[in-house]
Amino acid sequence: MPVNDKVVIWVTGTGVLISSISGVIVEMRVKPGDNATIYCDCALKTRHTVVWLRKSSHKLEPSLIRFTENSGHPRYSRVWNSSSLTYDLLVEKVTESDLGLYYCALIGKNVDTSGGRLPDVFHEGNRTTFLSFLGVWISSTSGVIVEMRVKPGDNATIYSDCTQRTGYILEWLMKPLDEHQPPLIRLSDPNHPRYSRVWNNSTGRYDLLVKNITESDLGLYYCALYGIKVTIARNGERVREDVYHEGNRTTFLSFL
Repeated sequence: MPVNDKVVIWVTGTGVLISSISGVIVEMRVKPGDNATIYCDCALKTRHTVVWLRKSSHKLEPSLIRFTENSGHPRYSRVWNSSSLTYDLLVEKVTESDLGLYYCALIGKNVDTSGGRLPDVFHEGNRTTFLSFLGVWISSTSGVIVEMRVKPGDNATIYSDCTQRTGYILEWLMKPLDEHQPPLIRLSDPNHPRYSRVWNNSTGRYDLLVKNITESDLGLYYCALYGIKVTIARNGERVREDVYHEGNRTTFLSFL
């Protein structure tokens, strides 16, 4: 029986499906109580709506929050930008619970030729904004995002929360800040000699050691367990799926 093209499934530790964040990451550092305008790079299209999403860094917040025109979040509002022809996001009186990764997307409605309803079309932008406080590290290991600030040339150990399972391989992935790099890099590739897995006796996991850090190393790091799942479709064909079980911890590596 033939094997169909691979399907990639991303599963977070909380069981919530999250689209991968790709493209340029912009850091925005504010003081508690400030207002912050986060810019969107999704130009509004006919029959589409701009939505904003946040991956929270606060351990008491849901891991993914969606903001729409009537989302019930009074300190969040969409602001029309006549230059970019889209809706930016205004966050008023920023508190610790507002910190995290923000990105916009377009949602469109699909209708098939027979008049039936198809799943909504979801188009993410290429810009992600990391909102954090000035001079404060987000260092709680129980949160979603951990900030690690280093100097050029430093070595850094990025801690893993992915416990090995039978039939799965540990992968480390990076979403770089540099827009000239690929949007997602698998660090198990032998072309990355400054990256190595380091066994942690305390946690029983493999952490990631980054040596002689340069600007190209800045970005988001996270571990995942990779496995292959093969199922039989109704027509009898075998479907191969690449399954990634992400951990709950993401590390944002940046310069001091």
